[in-house]
Amino acid sequence: MNREIRNYAYGLSATGELMIEISNMQGEDNEGNLKEAIEKFKYAQTSLSVIDPPNSVMEEHKQLVQTLGEWFSATETLNKKKNEEEFKRSSEIQKQKEKEISKITTEIGDKLVKV
Repeated sequence: MNREIRNYAYGLSATGELMIEISNMQGEDNEGNLKEAIEKFKYAQTSLSVIDPPNSVMEEHKQLVQTLGEWFSATETLNKKKNEEEFKRSSEIQKQKEKEISKITTEIGDKLVKV
């Protein structure tokens, strides 16, 4: 596996780990740690959006960055704990985006293995 692919895969992995960290903290009374994890995720998302993905996954990368942004927006709304209806809607969006992210990252992985 060449360096470009390795670096890209590392960026994806780090972003995924932060998503899991944020998801695990939701609902806990640990607001400081959650805010720190969200700030890390913002940094990871920004880093991922400016990274040059391998050409073989350029389109999937664009979809991933967009979907991560949508997941993050839903996550932020969930953590603001507004009204019940907004919480429920944001939770549904978050779950939907997690499925989309999983699908996109699987497609990226499948393509990168073939390179």
